[in-house]
Amino acid sequence: MLNPFGAHVNLELSCTEICRIVLFGKITTMVRKLQQHAIWLSLVWAILPVTNLKAETLLGSLSFAPYIGAEFQYQHIKGNTDWRKFLPANFNNSAIFIGNKYHENFGFEIGYFHTLKKAVSSANISQFNGAAANGSTIVIAEMRNKGFSLEWDVYYPIDAQFNVMASFGFITMHPNLEINATSSTNLGSALNKVKGRNKTIFRPGLGVEYLEKNWGARGRLLWDDTQKLYLNTDRVGATFFNALTPKAFKQTMTFTFGVFYRF
Repeated sequence: MLNPFGAHVNLELSCTEICRIVLFGKITTMVRKLQQHAIWLSLVWAILPVTNLKAETLLGSLSFAPYIGAEFQYQHIKGNTDWRKFLPANFNNSAIFIGNKYHENFGFEIGYFHTLKKAVSSANISQFNGAAANGSTIVIAEMRNKGFSLEWDVYYPIDAQFNVMASFGFITMHPNLEINATSSTNLGSALNKVKGRNKTIFRPGLGVEYLEKNWGARGRLLWDDTQKLYLNTDRVGATFFNALTPKAFKQTMTFTFGVFYRF
C-alpha cells in the first residue's frame, strides 16, 4: 500500500507482535493497580504498630493459659406464688468447664452442668393462686436442670497464690419438669400439662481461687436470674389459665466448689 508520499507501508503485523502489544498493555495495567494497592498497604503497615502498641499499653502482656476443671454446684431456686408449695427448690449439680486466662486480670470460660439426681417435692392442694379446684389434689413434682454457661472473668490477685474473682456471663437453662397429680380434679388435670421451657439468663458471681503450681481450687457464689425462666402453661385450659402463671421462679443462688488444672 502507498502512502500519500508514494512510500510503501506494510500494515500486516505478525501474531507474535500482536501478542507482545497485548501482553505489554496488561502488564502496564497490573503495575498501575499494584502501585495503587501499595499506597493502601503502606498505610496499613503504618497503622498496625500503633494499634498493637495501644493494646499492649491498655491490657498489658496477653498470654495463652488454658485450663480445664470440674465442680460441684448447690443450687437453690426460690419458687414464686403457689408454685413454691410443690416445685423442688434444691438441686445438686455437677459441672465441667474449660477456659483461658489470657491476662493477669482477665479470662473467659465455657461450661456444661446438669443435675445429678432429680429433685422431688410434693404437696396436697385444693386451690392455686386463689382459683379453687373441684377437689383436693396431691401433686408430685420432679425436676432436673441442665445447660451451658459462658462467662467473662475478672481477677484481682491478693498474692502469688490467691485471687479474688468476679464473673459476668449467661447460662442456658433447660428444666426437665414432670408434674403428676394423683387425683382426677380439674386442677390436677391442668397441672399435668405444665412443662419446662428453655431460657438463656444472666449469671454474675463472686469467688476466690487458690493456686498451687498448675493446680487450683475455687469457690464461688453465683446469682441466676431465674425470674426470667418461665414454664409452659399454654395447655392448662381456661379455668386455671390466669392462675397458673408461667412465672414460677424467683431468683436463684448457686454455690460452687471446683478444682482445675492450668496448662
